[in-house]
Amino acid sequence: MVYKMEQKPYLVYILIILWIVIGILFLGCLITYTTDYFDQLESRSDFHFDSKWDTMMDFSFAISFLLFLFIVVFSFLLVYWIFTRKSWAWLLGIMISSFLGLYIYSGIQSIGYLIIMDYFDRMFDTAYFTFQYVTYFVMIFFVPLLLIIFTRPQIKTYFGKT
Repeated sequence: MVYKMEQKPYLVYILIILWIVIGILFLGCLITYTTDYFDQLESRSDFHFDSKWDTMMDFSFAISFLLFLFIVVFSFLLVYWIFTRKSWAWLLGIMISSFLGLYIYSGIQSIGYLIIMDYFDRMFDTAYFTFQYVTYFVMIFFVPLLLIIFTRPQIKTYFGKT
């Protein structure tokens, strides 16, 4: 017998708010990264013929763009799926939260590099770097919070995972 809750637990609303904030942060990263990349494309001189470097930068842009787009789309889809109580949204939420842990790991490495090399002024060079580091700092707190909330008994019951 599956117990169905009549009312959403308050932690569901906290999950929804966290995923909306994550979506907005990564949307900001996506927009600023794309505009910075197109600004770099415009600033490339006609005499610059290093095609390997250009190919690597184009590939790096494509991978980062797809990664940010994936996170933005799935964070807003998760908001809808959590609100409508899709049972598989629980598993997807845990999987994407864990995946974002890898993003935090790269962020900690990047922040460590700034500390070791004393390049704190680079943290605010462009709008993308600013958004990126703000996202790193916020995600350091959000990802463990998401994983804790997803494993609470009332959330598991809400999704029918008891």
